[in-house]
Amino acid sequence: MRSTDNEIAGPFVEAWACETFVNIVENTKNEWGLVNVEALERLKYNVYDMKYMSDANISYNPALGTGQIQIKDIHYVSIQKRTAWEFCQMMDKKYLASTKRSYESWLELANKYAWIK
Repeated sequence: MRSTDNEIAGPFVEAWACETFVNIVENTKNEWGLVNVEALERLKYNVYDMKYMSDANISYNPALGTGQIQIKDIHYVSIQKRTAWEFCQMMDKKYLASTKRSYESWLELANKYAWIK
């Protein structure tokens, strides 16, 4: 796992652990057999459904590697209602608009990961 994977996964794991273990702090017969569990307060992360982030808030950065996107300012995002399919189409357009990517490179990835059915 790359360090960026840990940075992205960390808040999700932290949220799951907090939500799970805060309810068993005093339950000595919990399903995990944990004793003296200490559920600390979560760090103050903002959580967004990426599907609804506006086009202006999301950018594709080829310098970060294939499939890497950037959120311009995670603290100030605007919402754009869309379906998951519309989100995928928007991401494809951003990928194709990159000067370092092409339709051929997109097609290669699409075939590799079976995006085309």
